[in-house]
Amino acid sequence: MGKDSGKTEYVQSSTSSEPWSGQQSYLTTGFEKAQEFLNGNKPNYYPGSTVVGFSPETQMALGGTRQMALDGSSLQNAGLSQAEKTVNGDYLAEGNPYMQQAFNAAAQPLVDNFNKQIAPGIDSTFAKAGRLGSNAYADARNTAEDTLTRNLSDLSGKMAYQNYSDERNRQAQFTAAAPELAQSRYNDMNQLARVGMAREGQSQAELTDNVNRFNFEQNKEIEKLRQYMTIVGGGSYGGQGTSSQPVFSNPTQSFLGNVSTGLGLANGFASLFN
Repeated sequence: MGKDSGKTEYVQSSTSSEPWSGQQSYLTTGFEKAQEFLNGNKPNYYPGSTVVGFSPETQMALGGTRQMALDGSSLQNAGLSQAEKTVNGDYLAEGNPYMQQAFNAAAQPLVDNFNKQIAPGIDSTFAKAGRLGSNAYADARNTAEDTLTRNLSDLSGKMAYQNYSDERNRQAQFTAAAPELAQSRYNDMNQLARVGMAREGQSQAELTDNVNRFNFEQNKEIEKLRQYMTIVGGGSYGGQGTSSQPVFSNPTQSFLGNVSTGLGLANGFASLFN
């Protein structure tokens, strides 16, 4: 005899839950407030500017720097001009108004030495020999004078060369320094700009604080509502759901069970008549 097989059926059941009765009115209030917020005009953008304008110091620094850039550097222009004059040889000895005075001061000891020592010595020597006015005397005087002239010429040449060399070096130094000197004109403006930046930084911090306060007020109601719903809702507002549970049935076992039940009932009735 074959083995009877059973079958499985699924029985669905529905469940429904509602929020606690004491909770329902608060939930309704929360939902109504949420609807009001949705239909309202918040949040709004901060009504004022969120950017700090330039401070007076920065305005002055920018304007001054712009004007300097447009005008150019007088120092740099002067440096270029000096470089050109140096190349053209404008600062040779003849261009130095103090050169003659310096030469006279340096030459005077040579002239004094000639007039007070060399010339009188020649005269005295030839006078003692009784030969003043002789060719030898004239040659001695001419030689001494020529020596003086050469010494003075050498002195003049050396001084002129030194003047030329020193002046060229000085002009070259100032020409090279001209850009740096020109840049130094902006130092005052840079310091003024730093003052402006400090003031703007403080103003920006104050503005940021005002914007944060404004945003807080804008979001205060919705944030309070969010916290309110979290408290009264507890994360659950009720709902409905369905579930299925399996039920196993075996026809053979059901039949035998019915037979057994029937026999048991029959025996029970029979015992009533014994």
